[in-house]
Amino acid sequence: MSSSILDTLLPLYLLISLGYVFRHRRFPSLAFWDGVEKLVYFVLFPALIFSNLARAEVNPALISQILFAVAIPTFIVGALQWLGFLDKRLSRETFSSMYQGAVRNNTTIGLVIAGLILPGQGVAVMALIMTLLVIINNISCVTVLTHYGNAARRDAASQNKSMLRNLAGNPLIIASVGGLAFNFLAIRLPDSLHSAIYFLGQTGLPLALLAVGAGLRFTISADKLMALGVSSISKLLLMPALIYLFVTFIDISINDARIFVLYGALPTAMSSYVLSSQLGGDKQSMAQIITFQTLATALTLPVVLLVIQGMA
Repeated sequence: MSSSILDTLLPLYLLISLGYVFRHRRFPSLAFWDGVEKLVYFVLFPALIFSNLARAEVNPALISQILFAVAIPTFIVGALQWLGFLDKRLSRETFSSMYQGAVRNNTTIGLVIAGLILPGQGVAVMALIMTLLVIINNISCVTVLTHYGNAARRDAASQNKSMLRNLAGNPLIIASVGGLAFNFLAIRLPDSLHSAIYFLGQTGLPLALLAVGAGLRFTISADKLMALGVSSISKLLLMPALIYLFVTFIDISINDARIFVLYGALPTAMSSYVLSSQLGGDKQSMAQIITFQTLATALTLPVVLLVIQGMA
């Protein structure tokens, strides 16, 4: 492994480990970590995304490239999860967790790494991918949970309304749309205000990694191993491989292609647990998948970054 890749990833996993230790020791308190997650999600990351998108060089053609080279591989990986039902022991609820684990992405880690390997522009491209895929993945995951989760069949109409409200009020999507609007309309905030928003966003990076570590749950259940294995192989190996293949068919800048592949290699989102809990999915299986994938990327991400470095 090259020293640059080690220098990029080691601080991330040290902070994630520190976050786990702090929460395990209840330092400074459990309520503190709930507050950190909310602060990062509702304030710091929106500031990071807006400040980078508002002044980045964003090519409108990038949207169609994302839909082709990222969204289509995501649909393929999601569709392949139905093969899990060949194992008759797979419950409907566990399938919903396996599906989420295969298609959703931890954009917290993605934004941090994108900013390190391609300052400024990397965050802008990652934010645009995130905006489109958050909408697509939320719709597909809620749909799956509606059909396979326990609670969903009882109140599907209410959940569909809740999904629309959550999408419309998602602070990351609002920040992305706002940043793009300022960018395309050439609206510039005063430098002092833009700098304040930018600095606010930068504080979210270390706090977010600590929060990722605080959210890890080390529980193992043998009857969930198939779902964990299938979703993790699909997410950490198949997804980046498919995106790498798809970007070879389009005219795209090498730096944008690198961020595309990086996005595909991210572990599943921490928020998958919340969605599983709210819509009647298998929470235990979801927690196992989140923790395993987050730890497994300590091995898989260095390989992906080596591949990214070699792209030309």
